Amino acid sequence: MGADSVPEMLDLVARVRPGPFRPRTHELGTCLGIRDNGTLVAMAGERLRPPG
Repeated sequence: MGADSVPEMLDLVARVRPGPFRPRTHELGTCLGIRDNGTLVAMAGERLRPPG
């Protein structure tokens, strides 16, 4: 998922309150999402992945 998914990611975070998540958090590492009928219902990812 990338910048185009940020509104959906922030909506999901607001509903489930998993912890800190900001509009650019997805840039820190790989972020994967699960959709049900086109709606983002779950996501997982790395909070930090330094180069190398």
